[in-house]
Amino acid sequence: MFRKFIAHIVLVFMGLISVQAQESLNTLLYKGNRSFDKKNYDKASSTFMDAVKKKGDDFGAHYNLANSLYKKKMYEQANAEYKKAQKLTKNPDEKAASFYNMGNSYLQNGNVEKAIESYKNALRNNPDNEAILKNLQIAKKKKDQKQNQQNNQNQKQNSQGNQQKDNQNNPQNKDGEEHQENKNQNTKSQDNGNQGLENKGKG
Repeated sequence: MFRKFIAHIVLVFMGLISVQAQESLNTLLYKGNRSFDKKNYDKASSTFMDAVKKKGDDFGAHYNLANSLYKKKMYEQANAEYKKAQKLTKNPDEKAASFYNMGNSYLQNGNVEKAIESYKNALRNNPDNEAILKNLQIAKKKKDQKQNQQNNQNQKQNSQGNQQKDNQNNPQNKDGEEHQENKNQNTKSQDNGNQGLENKGKG
């Protein structure tokens, strides 16, 4: 009888500890969200880090930590947390949200290919989400722009290489040299034009 009584007290005590731990996790998440809403991302990320330490297998803790790191422009660290969050949930909406935000993070970091892959994973979990579709299209356009710029640069390098070979094989008079100089100036202005397009794309 006495043993049963002790066992019962131990179970009640363990249950209270478990509830208290859960409450403190929820409190940390609440405080972190309050800081996040006030755009105090340093405090938010610190609070969410405490939540992760408190319960390392909680989707919300990792996901919210990732979001606050994203706001601090710490994209690689944010993606590490998004990956952890994805492994901790089977909920398709939560998976889609973490893949979507990961795609945004990759896009901000200039990694267009991984951004596209992340958006596609997000769509697998939430096929009708218009925001994901829109960002996927933006990422694909950026990829095309990047490819076009690379092709233009390769063509310029090839034409410059061919021109140098022609100059070595055929010595030119003074007029020819002036023409070459003018041609280089034209190339220079074309480079500036490409930079303008690139900056416009990033904006």
